[in-house]
Amino acid sequence: MKGKLLLAIVTTGLSLALHAKEPLVDWWFEIEVLAFKHNTPVAELDERFPQPVVTPAVPSMMELIKQYLRPDTRTLRASLPSCLPLSDSDEPPPSVADKALLNTLTQSISSLESTSPLYPTDPEEHFSPDAEVVGKVVDSEDSGKVSQSAHWLNTGCQYDFEQRYLADLLVKTPQPEQHIEQVPTTIDAPEKIGNDKPYLLASDSLQLHRLAGKLRYRADVEPLLHLGWRQEVQFGRGRALPLRLMGGKNFAKDYDVLGYPLGEDEPKPDINTPLASPTQPLMEKVEEALDNPLVLTKSHIASEQLGQTIPELFELDGQFKVYLKYINRVPYLHIDAELVHRREGDAGLMNTQPLSQLQAVPETSSALYASDDSANRQLYGFGFDQLRRVISNQLHYFDHPLFGLVVQIRRYTKPVEEDKAEQEQQQNNNQ
Repeated sequence: MKGKLLLAIVTTGLSLALHAKEPLVDWWFEIEVLAFKHNTPVAELDERFPQPVVTPAVPSMMELIKQYLRPDTRTLRASLPSCLPLSDSDEPPPSVADKALLNTLTQSISSLESTSPLYPTDPEEHFSPDAEVVGKVVDSEDSGKVSQSAHWLNTGCQYDFEQRYLADLLVKTPQPEQHIEQVPTTIDAPEKIGNDKPYLLASDSLQLHRLAGKLRYRADVEPLLHLGWRQEVQFGRGRALPLRLMGGKNFAKDYDVLGYPLGEDEPKPDINTPLASPTQPLMEKVEEALDNPLVLTKSHIASEQLGQTIPELFELDGQFKVYLKYINRVPYLHIDAELVHRREGDAGLMNTQPLSQLQAVPETSSALYASDDSANRQLYGFGFDQLRRVISNQLHYFDHPLFGLVVQIRRYTKPVEEDKAEQEQQQNNNQ
């Protein structure tokens, strides 16, 4: 009995010792990043970078910037009630004070009803560009009645012909993403105060505006990205959740995955799908692979990827994560950044061949490339992989021959419920 009691005491002590280093509170931080590029031509670089460079990515990356640029509003639109046409007997709500505007809208609706149906097959084909369609919102309690509290000028409802655009809500099908031409230099997002998940900061919450202004007026550098976000920082490099940093121009419509230019006169390939390869029966592919073992040489991989297009080739792209690690029983912040910076330059640099001299261009894709006269430019990728221990509230600079990062990490205390409500009210007042 004494042996079992002693074993239980020892086991409990070991358990407490193992968990002694675990944080008892949430470790939340504000992370602000200022990225800029040096105006140094690629041809003047002394160092040569292997090409091509693939964007570092993991499935669990936080896509805060992409969600900010392309928010998914399908669910929000689907929750809108249906609109019904106004009746002559319906009286306008008291909020409509401009009777002249009301008469103009009523006449416009009457003219529309006499010339075209209210629910056309193609709404852009029948509606007059000078008239605004106004509708009533269907009462949720009785679909046959019309609510009298509807808005006239901003109905907050959707017409029947819009439903077909929401069919993917019922049956999930892959949807092509909208192409992002350029990421804004400064990210100014509405803050989600008190959110338990990571969220972007508004521009007013950024603290490196003065430094960003100085860089903007320098002739040898150009700002790429300025943003901040709040997140809970985990202990351990393997548990850290990386954020995807993307900034600058998207070259996906001008260059293939290897950085060779696409033709301007020829139709652009679909950036959401790779270039189709010649069809071959599956068994023939298997037998060919068994007879000819695959040798993963650099030249073989390059010839396989030549002509492929991807939807995103940003100037700056990659993953950026922050984590905590105990060193001599003291928690230290660490930054693990793995990025790619892309830059246009003269063809044939970085030990690559110009497109006009490349012998492995597939016949099916040769028409997609620029002619020999215009194929004098290439897109090069420059890798950036750094791991550094940092101190909160201090400015930390990460240097690269072609670009740089300034990072500041600040401790953040999540507001309690009272403070959260006050901040949200203040935010609504500012908007």
